[in-house]
Amino acid sequence: MNKSLIVSSLLNDVDFDIKSDNKSLIDLIKDSFNLYMCKDINICESFDDNDLFKTYFGDKKKIFGFGYKENTIMKVLNDYPEHDIFENVLIKILLINSFYNAGLNTTVSTSTISLVDMANHIVHLERAEEESLTNLINDGNYRAVNLIGGLQKYNNAYCFASKYCSFHNMEKYPIMDSNARGFVYYFLKELNGRDLFNQYTQKDLYEYEKYADVVTFIKEDVLRDKVSYKQLDVFMWAFGKANKLAV
Repeated sequence: MNKSLIVSSLLNDVDFDIKSDNKSLIDLIKDSFNLYMCKDINICESFDDNDLFKTYFGDKKKIFGFGYKENTIMKVLNDYPEHDIFENVLIKILLINSFYNAGLNTTVSTSTISLVDMANHIVHLERAEEESLTNLINDGNYRAVNLIGGLQKYNNAYCFASKYCSFHNMEKYPIMDSNARGFVYYFLKELNGRDLFNQYTQKDLYEYEKYADVVTFIKEDVLRDKVSYKQLDVFMWAFGKANKLAV
């Protein structure tokens, strides 16, 4: 199934329309956030018994439809976990860029970052950094995203960097892209998230640490760690895409 069909199927199965009268996951997030602010957790339904929660997160493969892509990438990463062999790194970059539209150019260009540029960059980081890229990613250190995304001769490639780090350590790195970033900004603007992140502007969300701070808050404090980063990533992407929130 091609990506357009996957997206179409995803958005047909799940109601992500902001203006819809039907209760959606955004209501669950909003209600949960309000309960968090009130600190009145006694009146909140158990997430395990919440039908709405089960609707969105009960069957990952049925709802999200990205299983074969993720499985393919993870198989290659398991076979080639290192970051210091050019050919192995290039294969991983090629898959992540192709399956997840990470924005790298397939040919060498003077104006955009290419797959080859990024592979050379990652290998250089692994070999040259005082603390290896492997250790940074294993530790969930956000510096890894900044290093990978910080090629000086091109625009920063933080979206790709977050995906690369996430696939190597899914429990530590939320994925950043324009649609997910749009959802996070919507959360800050419309769901009173600014009460806790009032210093964050839309521009701040291009900084991975600040973006990840908000996503982690939603995951751990609002949804009480009942979803993985991967599940939340796909929801934010789909919600942002469906409602044209990309920033």
